[in-house]
Formats: sequence, C-alpha cells, structure tokens
Amino acid sequence: MSSMPPSVPLPYTVALSTPHSGKYGPEHILLDKPQDQSSRWSGAYQGNNSKQWILLKLDQLSILKTLTFGKFSKPHPCNMKDFKVYVGITEENLVEVLHGGLKNDTTPEAFSIRHINNAQVIFPTRYIKIVPLSAHGQNFHTSIWHISMTGIVDKKYVDHIYRIHEEHRESTVLRHVLKHLRQRRLLTPYQDILSRAFTTVEHPLVTQLHTTLVLQGAFKDSEKHLQTLSSSGLFSTFLQSSHPYAAWSRVTGTDRDGDTPPPRSGHAMCMDHVNGVVYVHGGYNSDKCLDDFWAYSTRDDEWRKLSDSTYHQNGPGPRSCHKMAFDAKTGSIFILGRLTDVDASRTPVSRRGPTSTIATAPTNPQRLPQHPNLPPLPPHPTTDPPIANSYNSELYLYHTRGPERGTWRCISFDTGTNGGPPLVFDHQMVVDSERQILYVYGGRVLDGDLEKSKYAGLYAYNIKTGRWKLLQPADSTPLSIPARYGHSMVLEHNTNTLFIFGGQREDKYLSDMYTYDLSTNTASEIFSNFTTAGGPDACFTQRAIIDTDLKEIYVFCGLTLDSAGMTGFLPGELYNWVYRYGTRPGTWTRILPEGDQSRNANPASSPPFKKDVSVRRQREPR
Repeated sequence: MSSMPPSVPLPYTVALSTPHSGKYGPEHILLDKPQDQSSRWSGAYQGNNSKQWILLKLDQLSILKTLTFGKFSKPHPCNMKDFKVYVGITEENLVEVLHGGLKNDTTPEAFSIRHINNAQVIFPTRYIKIVPLSAHGQNFHTSIWHISMTGIVDKKYVDHIYRIHEEHRESTVLRHVLKHLRQRRLLTPYQDILSRAFTTVEHPLVTQLHTTLVLQGAFKDSEKHLQTLSSSGLFSTFLQSSHPYAAWSRVTGTDRDGDTPPPRSGHAMCMDHVNGVVYVHGGYNSDKCLDDFWAYSTRDDEWRKLSDSTYHQNGPGPRSCHKMAFDAKTGSIFILGRLTDVDASRTPVSRRGPTSTIATAPTNPQRLPQHPNLPPLPPHPTTDPPIANSYNSELYLYHTRGPERGTWRCISFDTGTNGGPPLVFDHQMVVDSERQILYVYGGRVLDGDLEKSKYAGLYAYNIKTGRWKLLQPADSTPLSIPARYGHSMVLEHNTNTLFIFGGQREDKYLSDMYTYDLSTNTASEIFSNFTTAGGPDACFTQRAIIDTDLKEIYVFCGLTLDSAGMTGFLPGELYNWVYRYGTRPGTWTRILPEGDQSRNANPASSPPFKKDVSVRRQREPR
C-alpha cells in the first residue's frame, strides 16, 4: 500500500485483571476524571509486585502506536511508577513492547509503542497487557487513573498488515523446522521441504559454511570461509547485539617538566583524530577562570603546555563553559562562548546552572599589543575600563597546521551583530569538515537581562564565506527543538543530521532526543523521554561522541537530580551508555565496567584529564 493511514483514538474494553483494592475497580480507567480520587484502578497487592496486571481488548484489530496514562489532579503516593506493556493478537501470545516509568505529577504522559519487529515487519494488536511494577510510595497499592490509545484502524490497511505478518511468522517457523531437520541429519525430508517451500534457511554463506564444516569436515577450508563471512559483515549484527563493557586505563603521561593540566571544571576539549592530539583550554579551578592551553598526544602519552595564557597571545581570555571544535580538513580549532568571573557575577544565583559559580576576579595580567592585521580584541574583564555593552560574543580560530601554526585569530568581535549567536555558555558546537560548516546550538544567553532565562537557537557558520545563518530560532514553532543548555549534540555526516538531546531548561533536566535534518531543515522528535525507553536518566552537561560506521552514539554521564528532584549531583556510580540508531528509534544500552577491578575504579574519584577508555563487546553470560 502506498501510504500509512492516520492514527485515531482506539476504543477498548477491560478484558480481565488481577484482584483490585476496595472500590477501585478496573473499569475506572475508561474515564478520565482527574479531579475524582476514586476514579482509578488499584491493584490488591502493596509494594513492588509484578503479579498484578490489567488486560485491555481493542474493539478491532489495530496498529497500536501510542499509549497515554492520565493522572490525578495532584501527586499521589499510589501513582504507578515503573511498568511494562505487552501486546498481541491473542491474549495467550503477548510480547513486551515497552518498559517505562511515570513521573509523580499531574501531567499525562504518552508513550510510543513498538509496532515493528526486528525483521522490520509491522505487527497488529488486539490485546494490551499492562503490568505495574511499583508505585511512587513504598508499600502503597499501585494505581492507574486513565488509559487512552491511538493507532491505525483502517480495515483494508490493517488486513494487509495482518497478512504480511502471518506470512512472516509462517516463514520463520518453517526455517526453524528446516534447521531442526538438518541438525538431526534428516537430510531427505530437509531437501524435499526446501525444494517445495521456495525459501532459504539462512544467508547462503552460512549454508556454505555448514556444508564445508558439518557435512564435509573440511576444517582448513572452513577457517578460510570464516574470513569471508567476517569481511561480508555477517558478524556485525552479532557483535552489536553483544553487551558493551568499558575498560578504563589511567593516562600517566606528563610534559617534559613532569606537569599535567591542573584540576578544573567547565573547560573545553576537542581532538585532532588524524594526529591523535587532544586539546584542552580554560575552565574554572575553584578560584578563578583560566586561559591556559594544553595538548595531549595519545600516541606518545605526553602532555605539552602550548600557552600559560592564550589571552596574552591575542587569543581568548579566561573563561569556562565555552566550547571548542576541531576542523580535521584545515587543522583549525574554533572557540566560542564564555562564562568569565565577571559574567558569573552578573548571573542571579537562582538562575545559574550547576557549572556557573561566582569566583574571585583574577589578578590583572599585563596586556600585550594587538596585532595590526587582526580585529581589535574584546575588552579584558579586569584590565580594560568598563563599557556600556560588554556582552560581545567573540569567535576565535587557532591554527594547528600550516604557516600560521600556533597562532590565534579573532574571526569575529561579536557574532551576535554578524547574524550569529549572541553571547552564550553551556551551548554545543560541531564542525562539518567536508562541507566546511560550523554548527552552534542552544546555550544560556548573557545579555544583561536578569529577569528571564534566554536561550540561543541553531546557527550555521560557513567557514569559507565567513557568514552566519540562523537555521532555527529558539522555540520558534511547536515543531522546533525546545531550547536548552548543557545538552549534547553530535553530527551524523553520512546523512547530514544533527542529534540533540538532554540538558536543562529553567529548573528542569531534560530526557528527550531530537534529530535535525540539515538538508531539509526539519526537526523530528525521536524520544520525548528516553529514560522510559531504557536510556539514561535526565541529565545536565552529559557528553557524547558518535561512531558513524557502527551507527552508535556514546554518552558519558552528567549531573542528575536528587530524590527530591532539586539539586544537580554526580551519581556515585557513573552511568555511561551506547545509543544505537538507525532508520527507526534505536536502542539504549548501558555500558558496564569490565571486570571486578574496573568496577571498583570510579572515574570521578581521580584528577581530571587522566582517563582513557575503550569500549569492548562481550556476550552476556548465560
């Protein structure tokens, strides 16, 4: 069929449930009465108990796409917290499609329901089983207040999907039968069925390996054939389905004087992956903002201090919460944004992010003359007299190659007046080296207005022409990406797509993920809450990198909220994740430490800039 029909509300009835508590029967979930505290289904069991469930039956076979939980008009200890959802065509054959959680608030929450299997075949649903796992209050009966669902009910379309799904199931069963016959060496019925069924048991290379190894016993030929299977990518799916483990190792290299970068926070880092060099600039050392500049060679395990003060080399002044991005094509490093000691003092305490800390102003350094061929330097926060508008957003460039190697250049005195982002901090920035475009998104805006939190939108900077373009203003339309700061952003250069997720807005930590198609300038929501999809908790200042060959994003944990949902803190056990993406919403997998010794090594307990990590994949023990 050419197109998918639109989703509509799905009527249903309650088919069955486990015993309920008191007068709170299952029929109450059919009505949405948030003001009525009795309009709910409460299980008969208290505390964490997966023996309770409720079974719903759709009025007709449908493609279930979303499930929404209504809530009471105020937080309630009986509110369901963790749950699982199972679906199927019959009530005897159900599969898990969601393991999620609900917030203890008054806002209804909608969840996307998986309706495509691993073979990319859409499957229809008639029965939905919801299994509450826990309530927000300990030793309370778990309650569900209201349930609504949407999906496709168009009979012609659903019947078509049903036939395709049944054919897929029959084909799958037939392959299992054939494999069983072959394994039992019942080759005559195996060949007879195979010739009549017009199907294949597996990939032809796997069939050839079975013939070579099992039937012929040619071990040397089988070893050669394994190399063919590997080069054909047949092991890739198996390896990616294996659980990833992180192997941490201490980076012990120093510079020639035995020094390493001193501890700090809010610094900026980038990497020249071609030459294996990591660059570190600035940050905050609990006393003042820094502008030192370091390089670490991963090949030589050696640090090198490039500058005690980039400001004294016509580069950026002391700052934190800024961003650096490396252009592999030209060997250039771009630096944008800042939060200096003076900037921090302008920011109200109630509106500061976890990394924005007031500090004592640095001592006055001696200012060097400005190079005659470069634009004037921005006023230094401590040596220059104050001016009416000191919220300039400078864009700096550092050369790592060529005749200008080791020098800084101020590309723009104020990007905000040139069509680019205003002065921001805790934003994100990536470079598309092939297309020579720099992308900047989000961040808190510093403009002197202390009454309202402001955020920046999505900008593109053409490195060749030196021109900025606003791709999406902050919160411009309902279809735009919600503004934020302290988030993550990576570029998938094969599809020219940005992945943006996490961060903070006002006092709320975010757990959503969006993609932005740079070819069509369109944003799409992938997850409204990736925590309920098996991903990390909502977090602030987490960091991410992307492997476009494996189609994986690696996420390093950030600050999370405490049990009261107020203060940002770094959890004692660090949570690192892999997000595997594809043509549909991908899967989250938590990266576990490798071995008992690694489990006891907490990266947060060691000085900064001292860790190297590799991700290995092993099968889960059976």
